[in-house]
Amino acid sequence: MLGSIVLVILAIDLFKAEPLVVRAEGDRITVEFFPSGEPEKVNPVALSFSGKVYEDLVLADSPEKSKLAEDEMFLAKAIAINRSGTLEDVLSLWSPGERPGIRKVAEDPKVFEANQKFYGSIEKSFLKAKILYGTYTIYIVKHSAGSGEILKDYPVKKVEGKYFLTNALREDPVFQYLTTKYIKKLREVK
Repeated sequence: MLGSIVLVILAIDLFKAEPLVVRAEGDRITVEFFPSGEPEKVNPVALSFSGKVYEDLVLADSPEKSKLAEDEMFLAKAIAINRSGTLEDVLSLWSPGERPGIRKVAEDPKVFEANQKFYGSIEKSFLKAKILYGTYTIYIVKHSAGSGEILKDYPVKKVEGKYFLTNALREDPVFQYLTTKYIKKLREVK
């Protein structure tokens, strides 16, 4: 099974396949890929995974927040803390084992201020998708800021009943490819 997944990813990367169809049926999301530039759309490679597609679920301090599930509330909290929290507040969002590395980067005042400025510019955040990947959950969030929109992935791991942000998947080729291509498809759908 792993060999076939690696083969599919290598084939997609080598042939620069592009996603054309994204569909959700229950808790299964399927992304179909076709060769780039090929006018005839037949025989797709399909990547299917467990998760959920959302219709712009608002992640904010608003009346909608009471309707959020526990994991969705964690994302709303993470966005709020990144907007106006202290360094210690931001670090508390991260998986305990990753905090020393995050601290090294975030304690630089320029980096910390740039992060707060980015999150401070966000007017509204919407949950677009939840992707279950091993013991991780990857959330795709659309941030509306000024005249633009930004789609961002948030990999999360539940540890001892609590949710934490994680960078553990940053080097994972499936995570990289899936989030890059899925976000690209979401941008096209608008």
